[in-house]
Amino acid sequence: MKFRKASEPTDIIWENRIFTQTDYVFRQLVAFSIIGVLLFGSFAFIYKVARTSAEIAREFPKVDCDAISTTYGGQLQTYAGEDYDFVVSHDGLPSSGALQCFCKAELEKDYDNAMNSSFGHPQNKKICAEYQSIAFEVFVWLNSLKYFITGVNFVLRTVCIKLVQWIGYPTETQQLEETTKVTFAVQFFNTAFLLLLVNADLSEQPFSFGLTGGIESDFDKSWYKVIGNTLVATMIITMIFPIGEAFGFYALRLLMRFLDKGCTSDVF
Repeated sequence: MKFRKASEPTDIIWENRIFTQTDYVFRQLVAFSIIGVLLFGSFAFIYKVARTSAEIAREFPKVDCDAISTTYGGQLQTYAGEDYDFVVSHDGLPSSGALQCFCKAELEKDYDNAMNSSFGHPQNKKICAEYQSIAFEVFVWLNSLKYFITGVNFVLRTVCIKLVQWIGYPTETQQLEETTKVTFAVQFFNTAFLLLLVNADLSEQPFSFGLTGGIESDFDKSWYKVIGNTLVATMIITMIFPIGEAFGFYALRLLMRFLDKGCTSDVF
């Protein structure tokens, strides 16, 4: 005969005591299937955004503009036009750096003139305006991913809490324990693990595990620029987000109270 310590009456969720073990297994399968579908959708989007942002970022790698200006000298404008033609006709391949160094200097010197001048381009293309457009696109793609991951984590956390409650665990302690474990596992996979998987290229390693479609084969400066920055920024946003969320919900409560009083200061 075995004895188990009885739960505190206040810890018991009495309305969930009707569920059998079979009910728990079925409900867990349904809940984890829904979470799996959400993670797959997150994987598909992160894969698309991460791949696109990495390819765009490769077009303008970090360069030493002082060295390039010294090397090209008075011919920098000519080489900038040629570099522009190369970037436009060879999507995804890195530029020589002449275009970005020339345009950065011209934009700092006279922004309006740089944006409207072709600088002697044979086809009268506004090369610095095009560069600025591509640079802004790189900025948007690189920064959108971390905000998307934070938003998806919020949705996943909310869905996980609702699904664990729907499973119907018999005690508050068990429900809290399962909520913590599931939420942590899902957010960890979506934040830290998924971003590495979609960008990994392990074709040169002894065991590739099928991860050969990525564009990052090593922890080089490109990895830190695209993936490392995204991971760090996501962690910082995730750290600050609960504070903003608390203030946001408090402000929403005050707003609802204000509307409930007919938008007046009358406390009655």
